[in-house]
Amino acid sequence: MAIGTETAQLPCSSHGDVTAVTLDRHGYRLEFPLRSSRLAQAFELRAEVFCGELGWVGHPGQLQEVDVFDASVWHLGVLAQNQLAAYLRVHPYGAPWMISSVFADVVPPDCVLRCPGACEVSRLVVAPAFRRTVFSGGQTAAGLVCQLLYALCVLNQIDTVHMIVTLRALRALKLQGLPCRSWLHHSCQCDRDAPVFATLNWEEFRSSTESLIAKRRPAFLATAAQARFAIAESRSC
Repeated sequence: MAIGTETAQLPCSSHGDVTAVTLDRHGYRLEFPLRSSRLAQAFELRAEVFCGELGWVGHPGQLQEVDVFDASVWHLGVLAQNQLAAYLRVHPYGAPWMISSVFADVVPPDCVLRCPGACEVSRLVVAPAFRRTVFSGGQTAAGLVCQLLYALCVLNQIDTVHMIVTLRALRALKLQGLPCRSWLHHSCQCDRDAPVFATLNWEEFRSSTESLIAKRRPAFLATAAQARFAIAESRSC
């Protein structure tokens, strides 16, 4: 496995400078933050899924999906076969959150979300071509992008993740061993593509004795450890 790091300035980040991490493994790469052509692939994939498949924004046939939040978020991706296999973006504490505006009606009333140690995740997506792909070690694109998210949260002292996802995505996250707690509006309980508000607590993930979580947890811990090692190596040079 090859590991690389560099320092990147991300605008509106509550943590200022963040360390970019690339983890190369057999058959795929975990990368943060996405840049240049990789980010363009992310916008194209978002258009394919959120405009075409789900119809949440834009219109079918739209080539890229870009919004006002993109300049202030952290873009994460899993790359395979020179393509973007999975993607999500993180809204840190100091950046604008979609939950506070676009999806305010999906969040339970009187729910306090924004606080130090919390972030929002949005636009979680796995490319259609990689939804059934199994990488080395039995890894999936969905699992790998979640592992990269965990490493980023560990590095930036983030304990709580809020998100708006579909019921299908929520089930996929739970299959990765993530103890996501959701609040379903009665109108979307039968619509698997409707937006759903969910919260993930990493301390619960680390301490849970539930069998599926215990099975998945070592891969997450290993990815975080590898990211820490990469940063330590870069700072010692």
